[in-house]
This record gives sequence, C-alpha cells and structure tokens, in this order.
Amino acid sequence: EGSCKNSMNICIHGAGTTRLPNISNICFKDYKGSSLIPDLCNKIAVSSGSACNSGNTDGSHVLKAMGIGKDDMKKTVRISIGRMTTEEEITEVIMYLSLINKK
Repeated sequence: EGSCKNSMNICIHGAGTTRLPNISNICFKDYKGSSLIPDLCNKIAVSSGSACNSGNTDGSHVLKAMGIGKDDMKKTVRISIGRMTTEEEITEVIMYLSLINKK
C-alpha cells in the first residue's frame, strides 16, 4: 500500500495508519522528490528526507521500515505544517501539488 505502484501519480506513505497529523511523506511517481523542493520551500517546510536524516544518502530508515523501496524514496517529499503555517500557504501547496499530479 505504501508504494507508488498504483495507478495514481502520487501516494501518501502511511495513509490509513496512525501518524502525526502535521507531517506527510508523499511519493510522486513521475518526479524525483528533490526536484519539487525549490518550488515548495518558499511556501512550506519541505525536504526530501527526514529531519534526523540530513546528510544521509541511504534514505529514510522510517520509510525503509515501512517497506518503501529506494526508487520510491527518491520520489518522496516530506511536508511539515507548523503552528506558523498559514491557510494561504497550505492552499498554495495544494494547488501546486494538484497541478503536478495532473501532468
């Protein structure tokens, strides 16, 4: 369920499970995750790995434990929402991600 091998262009790792409500790991089937970061980083907290994983090229140990393969890890972006994140910023990100998903 956590892989990007479905017919949609995106999947949310851990969807349908208990997880933190303000952090999402989203796999974009047709994009390398790091290629999306420049367009998103001015709008919201975003990275291509976990906060405790910076500088590590092996991929997220959490995604590995979830059974996510290296290829899908490279297509994954972690989006975090904090108390300072505005509704406008969230709307902008949703609009951008919707456009990406339609391509």
